[in-house]
Amino acid sequence: MGLETGTTIAQLVSSNPAGGDPTNQGDDHLRLIKTVLKYQFPGSGGNGFSKVIFTNETELNYSRGLSSNIQDQLDTHTSQINALGSSSPQAGNIPVGSKMFFFMSSAPSGWVQDTSKNDYMLRVVSSGGGQSGGADSPISNDKVPTHTHTAIADSNTHDHNFTAYGGDSGQNSSIKAGAGGATAVGHVNDDTHTHTVTVNENAGSTWSPKYVNTILATKV
Repeated sequence: MGLETGTTIAQLVSSNPAGGDPTNQGDDHLRLIKTVLKYQFPGSGGNGFSKVIFTNETELNYSRGLSSNIQDQLDTHTSQINALGSSSPQAGNIPVGSKMFFFMSSAPSGWVQDTSKNDYMLRVVSSGGGQSGGADSPISNDKVPTHTHTAIADSNTHDHNFTAYGGDSGQNSSIKAGAGGATAVGHVNDDTHTHTVTVNENAGSTWSPKYVNTILATKV
């Protein structure tokens, strides 16, 4: 009679046993089928499935296209996600004591706000960082010292006209008063000279630029 050998379903020949084979040899075919099933579905104990499988064909089809063990793939993706998370402010691999700025109302989880610095501005330095200094507010520029502005106005030679009254008769006459003395020509002539103008400016002007509030937090 026709009897194949094998350990997989693919090796089973669907046309066996042949129509003329003796029926008393059918047990060889039954034993072959059982052997293949146990080999193909060994289960956790190696002797075939010991539990009922409730997964239907649709759910099984979701695993189509897998190229490796599902758990191995999940572990790989989990590692990648954790690696991405390690660069976040909440990550556990940031050294304790590290300080960062946050544009947030409060410090994120794993961080504590450092309130020792208030109303400070940022400064980039070529030397080592981590220091602070200065005493004046970077927001309200209200520490302008008292000072003066001096303006010099040049003036060319020019005349000043005036009328002088004199004599008992009450008559008036026009004279010129300049560097060379008084002459009766109806105006006063001054030599070229300058005028110095001093402008006083009081301190206390206020300057407030647009800004955003950030907080400084320490990793704990």
